[in-house]
Amino acid sequence: MNLCARTTFGGCWLVVAVVLALAGQVADASEGLLTAAAALQAGDFAQARDLYAAEAQADRLCAVARVGVGAAELFLGHTSEAARAFADAQMLDPNLGCARLGAGTAFSLTGNWREAEAQYHAALSCALRPALALAAEAYATCALGLYDTALQNAQAALDREPDQGVARYAFAAASLARGDALPAAQLLNKDGYTAARRSRAPLDLPSCLLSPGVAYWKLHRAADEQRVPLVEPQPVPPSLAPTPTAAAPTPPVPTAAPASAVPAPVATPAPPADFRVASPHDGQTVSGVTTFEVATGPEVELEYVTVLVNDAFAGVTAVKPYRITLDTRQFPAGPAEIRVDGCGPAGRVLRTAKLRVSIRNGNRTLAPVEVALRTATAQMLEEVLLPPISPVVFKQLAGHGLMGLGQAESAAAAFESAYACNGDVPGLRSDLLVAYRALGLEPRAVAPEIHTLRGRERQVALTFDDGPHPLITPWILDLLDKEHIKATFLLVGKQVTLYPELAREIRRRGHQIGCHSYAHYSLRNLSSLECEQDLVKCRLAIREACGETVSLFRPPGGYYDATVRAAAGALGMSTVFWTCNITSFPGRDGKNIAAELARQCQSGGIVLLHNGEDETLDTLPNLIPELRKRGVTFTTITPELAPPSALAASAEGSLR
Repeated sequence: MNLCARTTFGGCWLVVAVVLALAGQVADASEGLLTAAAALQAGDFAQARDLYAAEAQADRLCAVARVGVGAAELFLGHTSEAARAFADAQMLDPNLGCARLGAGTAFSLTGNWREAEAQYHAALSCALRPALALAAEAYATCALGLYDTALQNAQAALDREPDQGVARYAFAAASLARGDALPAAQLLNKDGYTAARRSRAPLDLPSCLLSPGVAYWKLHRAADEQRVPLVEPQPVPPSLAPTPTAAAPTPPVPTAAPASAVPAPVATPAPPADFRVASPHDGQTVSGVTTFEVATGPEVELEYVTVLVNDAFAGVTAVKPYRITLDTRQFPAGPAEIRVDGCGPAGRVLRTAKLRVSIRNGNRTLAPVEVALRTATAQMLEEVLLPPISPVVFKQLAGHGLMGLGQAESAAAAFESAYACNGDVPGLRSDLLVAYRALGLEPRAVAPEIHTLRGRERQVALTFDDGPHPLITPWILDLLDKEHIKATFLLVGKQVTLYPELAREIRRRGHQIGCHSYAHYSLRNLSSLECEQDLVKCRLAIREACGETVSLFRPPGGYYDATVRAAAGALGMSTVFWTCNITSFPGRDGKNIAAELARQCQSGGIVLLHNGEDETLDTLPNLIPELRKRGVTFTTITPELAPPSALAASAEGSLR
């Protein structure tokens, strides 16, 4: 028996199962629970669903197996089916904590916060791990705007389990909503989202503060064009301008529901007002001989009424008041759907009412080993049915906290790190652009373009693409130092990630840096979102290496279109082109290339060179004196440079 090939959630429960199995004390049915749990742990949710369903069929009173079915359905994206399985489990055992947590999570994923809170609250009294129920309750009450209650529950959960990720997030979110930004900013500390990073669960809970439909989002509603106007120039409305105070920042824009939203759970249809089952009630447990009473309105003319149990005919009566007595012992134990049809002439069904009941006849005494296994399984299911908050959502809230503390640079870094991973998180793009605007990078409908050094006669800018390179970049830097020249380096993000010390050395020596994309692919092949993410990822890599926000951008290969122009403009970048390009002379002699580049490069020109292994190495030592013979001086693309002393060491502040 393969108990678990690899774990997805946690696994202390598995120790109990292994001990029982090795002791030879697990019955066949229990072995099925173990196999199903292993499939769930390994991420094979379809197989887990089928195995749990087989266990539920073999023992129709096994509520834990039905919760397993619900968990697998939830991870498969079948929220309605999951909700039905959790409801069936609750009918069998109203005090099963994992069933309550599962139902609450199903409601949370559909934005039904009130029902979610009711289920999580019910779990407080029966969960095997109280910290999970408290964290879930804090999360739901924060979404409902009950911030004081959320703080109390989150603190109680953290007192029991200090690393509980959902509780930590709910505490920070509720604090931010109450005007205290510090706990949210502290989520970026290493311990702040350790639990979220460690988890590999297939679902992530949305933010209980910054998601469409939650109380905070509704209260701070703002349209995209109001929050981040992509025009130039456009004054920022005072009500939306970021302030260096501890007040809660403006939340994301409530546009559309997240792409991961799922349909609401399907409840049992309400019976017609003039035709209903008066007894027993929906969700009730029945046993032995049970009478089903049907109430009809005076205007309903029926010839007879039939009762079906799980779509199988069970009884009929034509006598008013309609009562049908059934011996429930002839039906399988467990949840059952009861359908009552009111029929007219020729058997035509005129009215229908449905309800679900739990059939239970007699008591069963489980062996101690079976009780232990079901308890361990229930504890495992509690853990997996409270999915974590993803690190992306952690960083988004942390960014809001940092904005509330007036730390726009750190907030931009948090938003960049999150946006580079998942640009579909509600409001995250607007959060990022608002932070950029606070740094003086005004979002624009299209990026400004720099083709020459306009207004700077007798000056030339040397620009170097594709670096940093571990061998060539140091050689270029030494030559520029020898010639007392400052240049502009357009860096590739993945190269900066590989050689951050070289990127810092470029800035330490007083040169200007900019973005040359992250992966050096043609940006024209990307969607608008993918293009923005690539540029943000490159900017983040440079920030982490050099501690500054770059605003210059050169598209790889010069491949540029409306999508790239709009992406660069939205991020507050200016696009740098060139007057002459060394790639126009492949394989030619360095002296000849230098002479031709100097001839083409008029005053105010921009020369495109490389950090890569091309003709730059032979050309640059000849180009510098050739240009000086023509009476030009060397400069950077923009003349104002931040002093190198302002650079921050990025290793300690890395968000990756």
